Amino acid sequence: MDLDYWMHPEKFSEFINLLPLYQNIPEQINQKNSNYTHRDEWYEIIKKQYAKISISDPIHHQINRFKNNNCFAITCAHQPCMLGGPLYWWIKIAQTIKISRELNKLYPQFHFVPVYFSGNEDHDLDEINHFWLFNNKIIWPTNQKGPVGKMNLVGLKEMFDDVMSYFTNNEDAKNLIGEIQQFLNVSESYGDFMMHFVHYLFGSYGLVYFNPDQIESKKILLPVLAKEFADRISVHYTADKIMRLESLGYPIQAKPREINIFYISDQYRGRIVFEGEKFATHDQVFSWTNSELLSELNTYPERFSPNVLLRPVYQESLIPNLMFIGGGAEIAYWLQLKDLFNHCNVTFPILKRRASVMMCSSSLQKRIANLGLELNDFLNPTSIVEEKLLHLKSDFPHEIEQIRIDLLSGFEDLIKLSNTNFKSGNTSLIAEIKKIEHSIEKLFHRLFKEEKLKFETDVTKVTKIKEVLFPDNLLQERRESGIQYFIQNGRSFIDDLIENIPGEGDNFVLLLEN
Repeated sequence: MDLDYWMHPEKFSEFINLLPLYQNIPEQINQKNSNYTHRDEWYEIIKKQYAKISISDPIHHQINRFKNNNCFAITCAHQPCMLGGPLYWWIKIAQTIKISRELNKLYPQFHFVPVYFSGNEDHDLDEINHFWLFNNKIIWPTNQKGPVGKMNLVGLKEMFDDVMSYFTNNEDAKNLIGEIQQFLNVSESYGDFMMHFVHYLFGSYGLVYFNPDQIESKKILLPVLAKEFADRISVHYTADKIMRLESLGYPIQAKPREINIFYISDQYRGRIVFEGEKFATHDQVFSWTNSELLSELNTYPERFSPNVLLRPVYQESLIPNLMFIGGGAEIAYWLQLKDLFNHCNVTFPILKRRASVMMCSSSLQKRIANLGLELNDFLNPTSIVEEKLLHLKSDFPHEIEQIRIDLLSGFEDLIKLSNTNFKSGNTSLIAEIKKIEHSIEKLFHRLFKEEKLKFETDVTKVTKIKEVLFPDNLLQERRESGIQYFIQNGRSFIDDLIENIPGEGDNFVLLLEN
């Protein structure tokens, strides 16, 4: 599904609104304006969140643009990963900024603001509490529960001390780490720290950070939450699209539950279920009658959190957004939601599959060139790269291939001769030849392995290069952390990402160090 949508989004026309093309932005604006009614609330919410940032900071000018009816958002969303987490977090945000810039040039009568929706209500600590630094896993030592954005900062100083130990002889790196660490002193929670961290990285590029765990913004979602409790709208209005996706052979990314809402507080996040005549959290810690639940919902909306299927409706109800930038898993569950959006009278955004970036250092490029290979070769399986290497280093593959061709030609001649001279026995001859061919293939494979041992040093180099580009056999962006590149290169790392990442163009980028 991911590759199909990435390469041919037109195949999904029944699941989306408009194709991810810049030419569709004016029509998306018209549709958004037809039912978007929360601009004033959105502006006040963002302005309040950024009260922690100096009023002289240019980000306030960016926020003030939201007061105007010609200002719209380009949005991405992700969990608040520790120090940004994997590279794709950085890539996703960089592309959101890049698209906003390009749209501002293309449509100067409007203004487009990049927005990062931070999933602070997520409770999966194991997914956000670590990152990789020089192949070492750095972990935030905490066992707190509940929404990660509400967690306190205990243990983060020790984590920063751990990071600092890798750069004892690099003053520039230590200064950058120290600048980030000082945000612990002005933050009350992990969500606060993330806001300062994201603003430190991307505020100068105009990115607006949004924490959805706010009473003011939850009030806007109240009608949707009430419908979910009363009518199970997530189940009813995703059923058809789920069935259609399954009929096309695609897996379902996020299957709706009967109720798709969590109850949250400090150190607690519990899924709400309906049992008998009562609502309760799945662990029975809290329970309500129907009237009690509606009373608490209206009195304390901040205690209710939409899950992955209702969060997009929350996002698009509140933010004057036109385009959502997401990874393959995100796009997959958004494709289930068009009917739910229509039911809630919320405009479905343009879905843009984020780009992927693979980075290759100058030293790695030299190692590849010294082998006589090209970077693109390493996009193939390791066995294919090794085979090309042997063709470059040895005459054996060419010679054995010629022998193979000659043998197959001889077998074909033998079968032709059999067809001409004998009326029976041809079937058994073909079967015998197939057995011989199988034996020969096994022999050739063994000879090939023995020849490879002669060039073991170069073959090992191929394996090591492959591991750098695809660590743990994953895309580099899923394993390596962006903070490592930022600490080593400073702000030029972000500048290079934004400059070279595509807006509307190519999907996969090889970013080469000069």
